[in-house]
Order: sequence, then structure tokens, then C-alpha cells
Amino acid sequence: EREREAMENAFDRVCRRGIRLDCGSYAALLRSCGDAKVLPQGKIIHAHIIQNGYERDRFVGNLLVQMYGNCGCPSDARAVFDKMPQRNMFSWNIMIAAYAQNGLIEDARSVFNRMPQRDVVSWNSMIVAYAQDGNLEGARKMFDRMPRPDVVSWNAMI
Repeated sequence: EREREAMENAFDRVCRRGIRLDCGSYAALLRSCGDAKVLPQGKIIHAHIIQNGYERDRFVGNLLVQMYGNCGCPSDARAVFDKMPQRNMFSWNIMIAAYAQNGLIEDARSVFNRMPQRDVVSWNSMIVAYAQDGNLEGARKMFDRMPRPDVVSWNAMI
């Protein structure tokens, strides 16, 4: 609760003073919003990002997707993801995580299936998503299809 209040106060002071933030400042604020699950402040920061021309920045976009996912708004995460001019592996993986942590396993699977390429994080995210959803058969099928399981993959199956 203290962290949440400190983050809210810091951003309020920045907004009142009209200070222009950089990507690093937005990153810290978005992470704080996501960790504290304070969606209203996250949306204000998102609007601030748009006003200051950072909405096309992939780093900031990835953090917006993550923040919206952490705040329980996978549809907002998807809207940001869909508008991203360029996505990297991290972009795809955090979109999978945004759906999975909100119980939307089939949406996560749809994103997984559309990925141009997958890494071990992509596979592990899906295995964990199925397992946490109680679908051990789905987790096992993903594990069996995985090209090179790692320690995380094996631990998820245990």
C-alpha cells in the first residue's frame, strides 16, 4: 500500500509540474502501476505517453502490455499490442502472459500459434498457463511438442 501511494504521489507531482518524462521514467512508473495493480494511474500514464509521443516506442509498448495484463485488463493489453509497429519476442511473450494470468488460456494459445518464432519462454509460458488452469493434459501436450525443454519446463510439469 505504501509503494502504491508513493508511486501515485510521485506521478501527481510530475504531472502538476509539467515535467517531460523519458522512456526510463515511464518504465519505472508502468512497472509500479502493474505491480500495485493501479489501473487508473496506469491509464493516466498511458495518456501521458501518447501526449509525449512515446506510444510507438517498442520498449514502452511492451511495458504497457505488461501493466495492463497485471492490472487485469487483457483487452487493453491486446489493443496496445495490436498497435505496436514492431514486436519482438518479448512483446509476444508478454501478450501470452497477459492472457494467461487472466485465465484466458485459449487467447494465449491463439497468440502462441501466431508467433513468427518461439523461444523457451514462449513454450514455458503456455505450459505453466495450462497447468495453472488445471489442464494438465494441455500442459503435457505442449511439453511433448516443445523442441528443447529446460529446467523450468520440467519443474512446471512436476
